[in-house]
Amino acid sequence: MDLGVFEWTFIITNIFGTYTIYKFMMVFFKRDNVNKKVEAISYGLYCLIIALLFLYLKIPIVMLVSNLLLLFGLTFNYQSNLLNRILSIVFISIIFLCIEMIIVVITGAVDITIIHESRFQSIYGLILIKIVSYVVALLMNNFKSVRQGKKIPGYYWFCIFFIPTISLYLLLLIYSKNLEDKHLIWSMLGVLFINFSVFYLYDSLSRVFAENADKRVIQAQNRYYEKQLSVMQSSLKSTRALRHDMNNHFTAITSMAKKHNAKDITDYVLEISNIRSSYGEFVSTGIAALDSVVNFKIQEAMQSEVVITTDIVVPEQMQISAFDLTTILGNLLDNAIDGTKTLTENRRIDIQIRCSMDQLFIHVKNTFDGHIKVQRGKLMTSNKDKVNHGFGIENIKRSVEKYRGIYDYEVDDKKFIASVILYVAS
Repeated sequence: MDLGVFEWTFIITNIFGTYTIYKFMMVFFKRDNVNKKVEAISYGLYCLIIALLFLYLKIPIVMLVSNLLLLFGLTFNYQSNLLNRILSIVFISIIFLCIEMIIVVITGAVDITIIHESRFQSIYGLILIKIVSYVVALLMNNFKSVRQGKKIPGYYWFCIFFIPTISLYLLLLIYSKNLEDKHLIWSMLGVLFINFSVFYLYDSLSRVFAENADKRVIQAQNRYYEKQLSVMQSSLKSTRALRHDMNNHFTAITSMAKKHNAKDITDYVLEISNIRSSYGEFVSTGIAALDSVVNFKIQEAMQSEVVITTDIVVPEQMQISAFDLTTILGNLLDNAIDGTKTLTENRRIDIQIRCSMDQLFIHVKNTFDGHIKVQRGKLMTSNKDKVNHGFGIENIKRSVEKYRGIYDYEVDDKKFIASVILYVAS
């Protein structure tokens, strides 16, 4: 096959176009835990297949369908859900189609058809398509909320997904009609504007839901701190009272000792030591965020007749924000409490938090009925309030990622064990 200047121009600009596709992908996806070697190979194959299809077929509808399938394959380089993958390739395809059709018309192409071999031969138009597409990709990368993958309710997803899908159909319909150039250009600009508007709304929704999730954490954190302050004040009063009566307590203990009454001494000392716990201070590490969350959740669990054990040994200074610590512990303990509520007896939660070699280990184990809900590989909430409780694990993972950490869980004989490892400097 003899390649002319136009074909060689396409091959060269297709390499640049593949990089533009990568930039578009970065609008919708984060590159966390990406296998860079596989990613590079997949983009290389995309570039090669598109070039071969163009050289041997040049039929627009075949190129479009092939491009959609290849783009969908590229999305699996990145962690995301199916809806976000589909929406991303629809948005990208619409943008490319609009840009290509506008420039094809401007550069003088005629008799546009989607089922016959393309007769577009403008080198200038080919280069312009790639440049404009790249500029649009750079502009869209300023929208940073979409790639966070924040969970959006289904009815919003339907509206966001419906408009681009209909737009894609309209593009194909317009593409197949012999419209005047000016009508074609205005139609394409209209579709492009509508979809940019939808994308802007999508980004705004993602940001709003992320902010609302953060606000819920902050509100919970404030409740924990308020409760912890109350606990500390009560504990201080009890300590002062205990100190005031200390001589009397020592006199009583001495009297018991003289009578060799070990059991009474033990009971008496335990009663003194339980004074602080009676005011709700079960944990006192010196870390306000940790103490407030754990003490608050322990009291909440005890109201549901849950037996709690704690094993917490951490330094008072760790390089972790109070916000992230509240998010992780609050959601882990919420999930554990919800899990125990599936039982009528033997409700138990074990909390272990240790710090070693700049690593913070958090293990929360709870009993439950043994039934877990998994949807598309994700653990689903068992709480009836799906709106406010559907983000827990997602928020845990988001905070864990900040510290290059790991979140995992396992189920062992009707026991649910959630584990978090964070890399923090003490």
